[in-house]
Amino acid sequence: FFFFIWQIPHFWLLLLDYRKDYENAGLPCLTQVWGLNQVERISFVWIFATAVAGLLIPLFGIGNSRAILGGLMILGTWLIWKASKILLRPRQESPFRSTFRTVNIYILAVMVLFSLDHLLY
Repeated sequence: FFFFIWQIPHFWLLLLDYRKDYENAGLPCLTQVWGLNQVERISFVWIFATAVAGLLIPLFGIGNSRAILGGLMILGTWLIWKASKILLRPRQESPFRSTFRTVNIYILAVMVLFSLDHLLY
C-alpha cells in the first residue's frame, strides 16, 4: 500500500518536469486534461498521502518501536515541508525535479529506517 501511494507522486512529478517533452512527442499528458495548477495541487495531495501512509505502517505490525514512529513523523514532516514548494513557489521557478528527489529520498530513508529497526531490535 505504501509503495503504491508513493508511485503516484513519483511519476506525476516526472510528468510535470518533462511535460513539454511529452507534448512535443504527441503523447498524452495530464496537464492537457487538467491545468498545471490542478496537477500541482493533486500531486501535493498524493505526497501528503504518502507521508500519512508511512505513518500507518506500524499499524500493520512492522516496526513498532518508538524510534520508528518518531523517525516516520520527522521524515513525513520533512517531506510535506519540502513538497510545499510546489504550492508556494513563484510562477517562474520549477521545483518538480527537486521535489522528485525529495520524494525518493523519503522513500529510501523510510526503507533504511525499517531495515535498521529490524537489525537493531
